[in-house]
Formats: sequence, structure tokens, C-alpha cells
Amino acid sequence: MSKVRLTDSAIAKAKREAEECGARIELGDDDQRWLRLRVTENGVMSWTLLCKDSVGRTRRFMLGSYPGLGLSGARAKARTLRERVRDGYDPVHEGRLARNAQRAARAEMEWRSTALTMNGLFDLYEAKGGGRELKSWVPGRKRITSFFSEIMDGALGNLKLSDLQRVVDDAPSGSSAGFAVRTIRPVLKWGCAPGRGLCGEELAKIVVPAGGRLKRRQRVLDQSELERVWPALVRRAGEAHADCMRFILLTLMRRGEAENVRWKDVDLDAKTVRLAVTKNGREHVVPLSRQACEVLEGRQRFPYARKPDELVFPSDAGTVLGGWSRAQRAIHHASETKGWHRHDLRRTGATMLGEMGVEPYVIEAALNHVSIHSQIAATYNVARYREAVRGALARLGEKLASLGS
Repeated sequence: MSKVRLTDSAIAKAKREAEECGARIELGDDDQRWLRLRVTENGVMSWTLLCKDSVGRTRRFMLGSYPGLGLSGARAKARTLRERVRDGYDPVHEGRLARNAQRAARAEMEWRSTALTMNGLFDLYEAKGGGRELKSWVPGRKRITSFFSEIMDGALGNLKLSDLQRVVDDAPSGSSAGFAVRTIRPVLKWGCAPGRGLCGEELAKIVVPAGGRLKRRQRVLDQSELERVWPALVRRAGEAHADCMRFILLTLMRRGEAENVRWKDVDLDAKTVRLAVTKNGREHVVPLSRQACEVLEGRQRFPYARKPDELVFPSDAGTVLGGWSRAQRAIHHASETKGWHRHDLRRTGATMLGEMGVEPYVIEAALNHVSIHSQIAATYNVARYREAVRGALARLGEKLASLGS
């Protein structure tokens, strides 16, 4: 080993000599005698620290490669590490512990992913990941289980992204594939989060096929369609689906809100319906127009109307309404219209209010949107304009009623 005052030029000279003679050279630093620079015959240069540890043993530790770690940086790092080694720190032992911990974590993840199935992951997400708090969880999981039936019971450790993506890409319905991806991806992201390691990160990279991307509907029934649809709904008074559709048009409720209204939520004396559970999580008191009250009064003729916990618009079995597609086709046929969806009724009612000159913030309040102002204004003004909404819905009711005359 030669000992010189290390400089960049001295290092460059040593590199040339090592390459010319085909042998390794080690240089010591006059400024810090414990700092060494190894130069191989191939020109690879690395810094090492040669010093005694806390019990007097001579130890050598790697510091880094030159020129990535420059001369001044190597001197500073050697000085700091030497002091720590003399105080009892052992970087070799610490590195070994870190590598062992990483190997153990990988082994645990491999074991857990091999033992865990997709169904098991959904069970964990439901119990610990917030799945049970989602209103759509039960029907959503049922659809997912059916859609991915061929892989739900397979070990996650053996599952590849290509397996998931193939099921999605081969689906005959683009909308079903899109729903499946949007439902399963949050579960996979939760499962592969750092510290959880229940599945591989690549699984969460599943993508929605082109035909499954959500398209925002803009459909609104025009005047001529309303003049046929509204009377058709009135003629079917007493049928749960038709009554519910009328109620949606008159109150601007979401379909899921309307079909879950129970008699205990209805106050015909105050002419209101109180929705405790809504999409935005806020309680919403809906003012009822004369026409909306007439729909409810018609429903009171049925035996179930006498029980507070019973649904206002139940199925024949007393459960939440199903069979919407079939009921909607019947209304299409009766009204000689097509192309509109039950979800378009709420948008149609809101559009009618706008065309009648109702202020936008009143319409937003009637729709029970979270923010009915600008972001700044919403911080200070939390009013929901209930009386203005009552007046607007009363006008909407009269407008709709006139379509049947």
C-alpha cells in the first residue's frame, strides 16, 4: 500500500498505473490514515475505512465508490463512521439484521399470499378495510364474486395480473367489466399497501377496458316525451315502480333514496320526508308538493302502510324494489318512448326547474348536493333554502300535473 496525500490528480494517476500493470493498488490518505482507496486493474475505485472497533479488533468497512463518493465526502463519512465504530456501532451486523428482516418479510408475504384467496382478501377488506361501511358493498361483492368466479378461490400468491386482465378483457359486457375493475381495484390496492403485503402490487394495475369506461349521462326527457310518460305513470297508479318514478320526478330524489323511504320517514301533516341516509352522508328533509302527497296517500291504501318500518314502495315480497329494467320497458311501451333511463327522471326534474327560472343554488339544494355555492361561500353559508326548495317543488308538481290535463 502506498501512502500519499490524496487528490483527484493522484487518484487519476493511480488508476492509470493499476490499468497499465494489471494489478490492484491501495492508497492511504495522509490526512486521515484510516481512509483507504482501492483501485482495481479494471479501473474500479472504492473507499474503505480501516479502524479498530470498541473492543480493539481491526475492522474494514465499505464506504462507497469513487467518483460517486468524492474525496471530501469520503473523508467526512470515514470520520463519522470511525467515531461510531469506536462507540460500539457495527454496520456489518446492522446490515445483516436489515437483510434478514427483509427476507423474513418477503417470506411472510409469500406465505400469506399463498394461503390467502381472493375471497379471503375480500373478507379482510370487509372486516378491516371499510368495505362493510359502503352501502353498495353487499350487491357489489355479489357481482364481483360472479364475475371473477374462476379465480376467487385460487391462491393470491399464484395469481398474475394477466389472469385478472384476461377475465376483464374477455367479458361480453363492457359495462360489467368496467364495474368489476372499479370495484376490485380498491380492494387490491388496500391488500398490497406497504406493511400489509397481502397480494402483489402488480395486481392493482388492472385496467378498465375501452368499452367499460364510465360515460356521464346527459339524457333529459323533452316536453313531448313528458306529455306521454307522465300520463302513462299516472294511469299505472298503485304499481310500485310507476309510483316510485312519479315520486322521483316530483321530489328529485335519487332512485336509491326513493325506493328506501319508509313510512316512519313520512310526515304528511308537515308535508316532508326525512332521509337519514343519503349519498353525501347528510340528512335531507324533502318538502312535498301536493302531487307528491297524493302519491303517498295512494300508497296508504295498502296494508303495509300501517307499519312504520315498512317500505313505501316495496316489491311484492315486501323488500326493496327490483326488476327495474322490466318495469321501465313497460313504461317505454305504454308511453311510446325510448332511450331514457329511470335515473334520467331526476335530471329531467332539475332541468325543468331551471327552465322555469328557479335559481341554480335552490336546484342544487333540492338535489341535496354537498356544495350549492362556490367553495369559499360554502364554508360560511350552510343554509339549505328549505322554503325556497318547497316553493320550487310545488311549481314542479303543478307543471307535471298539467301534462295530464
